[in-house]
Amino acid sequence: MDSNAFGPWVEAIGALVRQGKARGWVTLDEVTAALAAPEVSGELVEDLLEALAELEIEVADESEAPVLRGRFPDRLAREIGRLVRWGQERGYVTRAELLAAMPPEEVDEARFNDTVASLLGMGIRVVEG
Repeated sequence: MDSNAFGPWVEAIGALVRQGKARGWVTLDEVTAALAAPEVSGELVEDLLEALAELEIEVADESEAPVLRGRFPDRLAREIGRLVRWGQERGYVTRAELLAAMPPEEVDEARFNDTVASLLGMGIRVVEG
């Protein structure tokens, strides 16, 4: 891939990649938004999707976003997915909500901290309460 292929979209694509690395995935809507311009070629879209795959960033449909999938058992993944949706709506989740979704007896401290970092990477603050 030509290093200049993304030309005017470099900043938006950089933000997309940072977000994808933080949570392991991006949505098709986010990819489309990063390439928002009237003259985006199919080849450019393919190049971006290929680059994301090389970075091990999954591209998911908005309705099926994997929300930390694979890192936790199904029940915990569902709870975390719910928290992410709340956080996206409100801009934050509470520490109490996070602890309820990820009980210390089921999730070690490193995983808990990784999840907090992923939430922060998505722009979701963790507040006391």
